[in-house]
Amino acid sequence: MEPLALFIQCWHTVVCCIGFFLNGLLIYLCIFKSPKTIQSFATFIINFALNDLVECFFDMFLAYRVVPTPGTFVIFFVYNGFCTSFGQEFCKIGNSIFLHCLPHGLWSLLVSFAYRLYIFSNTALSRTRIVQILLIVYIPSFAQIFLFAPNFSDQETAQSRALKYIPQYDLRNKTIASMSGIGNWSALYSLVHICAPIYPVYIAIFIIRRKIIQKLESVKIISKETKSMHQQLLKCLTFQAFIPVFLLIGVCLYLICQFAIFSHPIIENAVFCIVIFMPTLSPVTYLYFVRPYRLFFKKPNEIASRFADTTRNTNSQQQMSKVEI
Repeated sequence: MEPLALFIQCWHTVVCCIGFFLNGLLIYLCIFKSPKTIQSFATFIINFALNDLVECFFDMFLAYRVVPTPGTFVIFFVYNGFCTSFGQEFCKIGNSIFLHCLPHGLWSLLVSFAYRLYIFSNTALSRTRIVQILLIVYIPSFAQIFLFAPNFSDQETAQSRALKYIPQYDLRNKTIASMSGIGNWSALYSLVHICAPIYPVYIAIFIIRRKIIQKLESVKIISKETKSMHQQLLKCLTFQAFIPVFLLIGVCLYLICQFAIFSHPIIENAVFCIVIFMPTLSPVTYLYFVRPYRLFFKKPNEIASRFADTTRNTNSQQQMSKVEI
């Protein structure tokens, strides 16, 4: 394996393993450590964590590089991950599943903000109702899996296209796939669904966030504890809203190559090397800003501190006893 390809595979593996651990821990805390006051919202957090777990798994499985062709809409996917051991078909299926996670995370974030605004004037929804809403929101992303997958070419077609469009790269011994970005409506839908929503969703999120802040400032009848909880969750969602910036950076790097501003294998690999920070850093916002989850990490530290104090006191007493003797 080439040094760059080996580095890329190691990078994806390490970052994704960290994401596995953090998202798995977050799911555990949501299920077993969520107080009743945030159990309904914990359903949204579980949705995020499950989406990020799937994203981490398939990113590590694929560890791929995207190679656009300036002047055309033919896109190449060069796979360096474990999927190459199972064949190109597995890589193509994994690619479709991985890419469908990106817009679903974005739509879920919008719904989470809308829910925080909703409960100021309404009672909290049941977990069943929230799951139903999330399933409805999931439909466009779920459809993307089946619409996107058939657009990938087979290995032989991809190799012949590579010789035509990117002869500067030697991909003869690589597992690759290609597709025409606007060849048909299903491919166009998938690409637009991945790239376009980030801008209107961000605008909607910051409008809703402003309304939530206004509600918090105007409502006087809620207790300090309830207001503090709302502020914590709003702060958490605000930081969560900045995480898709990594997707925006990835899209910008892709466009730099697509429009021939600058093209290099490092930039082509960097697209998803940067995007993978999204599912890895996402759980950190909840683990830090949601107080019940943050306290979970403080307890072991308190126990260790008490144990250290006890040991220190015992040693001091023993030394005093020796002095008295």
